[in-house]
Order: sequence, then structure tokens, then C-alpha cells
Amino acid sequence: DAASQSSQSLTTGDTPVGSYYKKTFTLTNSGNAFVYPVVTVTAGAANITRVIVRNLTDNRTFQYDGVILAGQSLVVDIGNLSVKNNGVEDLTNWNGLFIQLLRAGNSMEIEGDPGTYLFQWVARHF
Repeated sequence: DAASQSSQSLTTGDTPVGSYYKKTFTLTNSGNAFVYPVVTVTAGAANITRVIVRNLTDNRTFQYDGVILAGQSLVVDIGNLSVKNNGVEDLTNWNGLFIQLLRAGNSMEIEGDPGTYLFQWVARHF
């Protein structure tokens, strides 16, 4: 299958949670098996100091508490079990469960500082 992706922007217009924001949305995996996505979080003009990604469908959550500097990205490659901030491995600031996308719809939630969250995956079929 071709790669699928979904880009989500977390902004100050989303639901406030203390000094952070959160947003819910659905990701649909068209395959008939779960997949491990790559999640890329990119900071805009301001640093990002908190990233939380939840799959509410199966209650898996991960959190990143390092600092993503303005204009830089955090790449969480779940299939390869890697967490890289601006290209440098940083599992020290990561905790939780590596998320998966179940087949069909997945109710997702992102929480933290404003930024862009890109989810990429390839559907699998058995």
C-alpha cells in the first residue's frame, strides 16, 4: 500500500489545558492489521516543551518532556523504537507506550505547546 499521512496543527485556538493545549481527531488505518506510525512534531516560531500523543481507542500514550527548539523537529519512529530531537537520539526525555494505529478509525489526542504533528504510516494486510 501507499504511505498514508495526516498533519494536525495544535494552536492556541484549541482546548486550553493549563498553559498547554489539546486537540482530538481521527486517524484511519485502511489495513486489516495494526501499524506503527512515525510521528514528527515540528516547532514553529516558539519552542515546544511538552508533547503528549494519545490513542484513545486503545489507551496508549507517550509523552516527551524535552525541548524542541523553534524551527526544529522531534521524530518518534515507533517501528524502529527511536526518538530523535533535531536528529539526536533522546529517549531520556520520552516515556509511556509506543502507540499503534489499530485497523479502521483511531480516536487520537495531542496535547502540549502549539506546533505541527505529522503522522505517517503504511497500511498492512494479512
